[in-house]
Order: sequence, then C-alpha cells, then structure tokens
Amino acid sequence: MIFLFRFDVENGGISFILNKGIARDMYPDMEEMPRQLADSTCKVLEHHKIYSKSNPIMQGQILDTGEFEVNLSHGLG
Repeated sequence: MIFLFRFDVENGGISFILNKGIARDMYPDMEEMPRQLADSTCKVLEHHKIYSKSNPIMQGQILDTGEFEVNLSHGLG
C-alpha cells in the first residue's frame, strides 16, 4: 500500500502530510485541491482527536488493486 495523504496529531494540533510524488502524478493541479481537503478535514479531526488511540489519525492510501481507501485511527470509527 502507498499512502497518498495522512493526518497526524502533532504538538496539540493536526498536521496534513501529502505524498507529493504520488499526488503530482495523479493530480497535475495539486496546489489548490489538497489544500481545501486538508483545511476542511483538519477542522473536523481537531474536534475528534481526543478520541484517537493512534497516529496517524486518518490516512488515505492506494491499495495494490488500484482502489483508494481511507482509514481512521482506532477510537474514531
């Protein structure tokens, strides 16, 4: 599995980590699209991070089958 993006709990906040090499190949207009996704998702995750039992709190990954999967950490879903 290759992760496209993930959200980690760091220093009391939420950090968005993007696999830029994979993202650039998939989405040529990468500058704007993930920023909007990251901003809105971080706001939601900020309210729920106290329930997270692991890091990353949320991760999007590309499976070997080519499908895309989003996973939440234990305690969130």
